[in-house]
Amino acid sequence: MKLDTSSNRNGSLEKANRIMLAFSDDEPELGLMELSRRVGISKSTASRFVYTLLQIGLLERVDGGRRFRLSLKVFELGMVALRRCASLSDVRPALLRLTQELEETAMYGVLIDGQLVFVERADPIGGAADIEIGRRYPAMSSAAGRVLLADRVAVRSPVESISFLSMGPPLEISPRQRAELGAIGEVGWALDRGEWQPGVASVAAAVLDRTGHTVGALTLVGAAARMARAGSPAVLGMLIRTANEISRRFGCHRVRLPSLAPLFLAEQALQIELQSA
Repeated sequence: MKLDTSSNRNGSLEKANRIMLAFSDDEPELGLMELSRRVGISKSTASRFVYTLLQIGLLERVDGGRRFRLSLKVFELGMVALRRCASLSDVRPALLRLTQELEETAMYGVLIDGQLVFVERADPIGGAADIEIGRRYPAMSSAAGRVLLADRVAVRSPVESISFLSMGPPLEISPRQRAELGAIGEVGWALDRGEWQPGVASVAAAVLDRTGHTVGALTLVGAAARMARAGSPAVLGMLIRTANEISRRFGCHRVRLPSLAPLFLAEQALQIELQSA
């Protein structure tokens, strides 16, 4: 049975989903008027949905008042999904090994609605990077996010946005960003030296599924002063070999060889695109 046609979509469930997704780290508590505006429905409709979500335990009142937040049942459901995610059982040992050998925080990130979300991590004994599991981060600003987005973009693609199966708008990208993503897609890794967070550097390599598409980003994150070696052949080679190992466990036998020229390729691709424009 086909499930991807508009006739099979449940409008009420979609509205309830949009109400749940309106809550965020920046705004964890919302009132009816705020939810009504964010979801694009009337206050009375928002009220019916909110009270139903309260009854089934997915929302709760804030101090018994007129504001609402996600309940811990949502956390419980998320943890069930993580514990039952077979792919993460192949990721955890690799993260631990990278952390032990390189003494930096190792993380595994995925795209959710076009934003970077880390779902697993391993930290060295000496400390941990200030990055949260389950929190959304802008994808274009980080090495892991760019690796994940690169699978969606071709260097000479005429489109200037990336659409996702979500309620949010498409992610707008500039010609330079599109060229950079295309180059990263060719080499399978990316590096940032503080663009994401001041004083924090990261390097990420693509993890592929059996079809050869990027499904995750294996990432090393740490203080920029310590991570100056992140782009070195030894560190990069270990990261890509580990990402290849996970990819093979996911059923992909396409092996990437470490290449040290993503930025050069990005500039070259940009020049080609501008000349052909």
